[in-house]
Amino acid sequence: MLSRTADSLYWMSRYLERAEHTARMAAVNLNFILEDSAGSYDDRLTRLLRVLYCPMPEEDQNNLTTILNKVVFDRSHPNSIFSCVASARENARQVREQISTELWEYLNRFYLEIREMAASGSVSVLEPALYKRISELSFLLQGITDMTLSHEEGWQFIRLGRYLERLESKTEMLKVYLQAYRLDRTADPAQQYLEKVEILKYSSAFEPYCKVYTADLRFAWIAEFLILNPDFPHSLRYAMRQVDYSLGDIEKESGRRRSGHLSRIAGKSNADLEFSTFETLQARGIDQFLADLESASAEIHKEMHQVYIRYSIDAEVR
Repeated sequence: MLSRTADSLYWMSRYLERAEHTARMAAVNLNFILEDSAGSYDDRLTRLLRVLYCPMPEEDQNNLTTILNKVVFDRSHPNSIFSCVASARENARQVREQISTELWEYLNRFYLEIREMAASGSVSVLEPALYKRISELSFLLQGITDMTLSHEEGWQFIRLGRYLERLESKTEMLKVYLQAYRLDRTADPAQQYLEKVEILKYSSAFEPYCKVYTADLRFAWIAEFLILNPDFPHSLRYAMRQVDYSLGDIEKESGRRRSGHLSRIAGKSNADLEFSTFETLQARGIDQFLADLESASAEIHKEMHQVYIRYSIDAEVR
């Protein structure tokens, strides 16, 4: 497979995963803001923008509609939902012959639909239905990808992009929200309960968590579930395992041996998550563990790009 093809498939997948993550984060925040009778949400929006790597609007910084418009429709912001979908579509267009007709048609439809929303202003960013629609289209595209593409080298780059993006976005979310909430002793019990529900909903984890721990919400159990659960698709452990699987399968499919550095980073991070317990995380420090994992994710991306996308001709000849 040509390196530029692999790169386009990888980034198409990352952008689609980023759009779905952004839609879920925005939807959960909107829901809690609309239900907050106190009407004070400055800290909440600051945290949201930090997690989504979104700059604060230059004007109307206390206006909810202005902020959500930047998160959803602002094409000048590279991580807005519109920008992510447009970038995913452009990457798919460059490798049109490598993806299925169904995947291209539905991705193109996704782009045209959100472009129409942005141009016409027919849908308000204060409408929960907007975020539900974006999530539905994202899930549909994931299903079409897995069901209409052969699970060969190209699909492995798609899987790698999806789970590496998920690993990075969830790590950043947990860094921000666990640090903000778990040691808070000032909030009343009702407010603390809502904050725990909020953290779980950011990963669509409320119902899966309750099936494991019942409805007793504790920050320690929430952290354990979202970091170490081996079966939940949005846990860090699950995502890291899929990243490691993808790298191994890409190595087999491509016939190009991954570097020792890439193997060490991926293997160590995977082992840390596979064999850690919550007690060892606490002893090490959850904040430090998440920071180390975030750094490892960035290194995996950088090294993978060097090995499979930007490798030198001399290295290939040898």
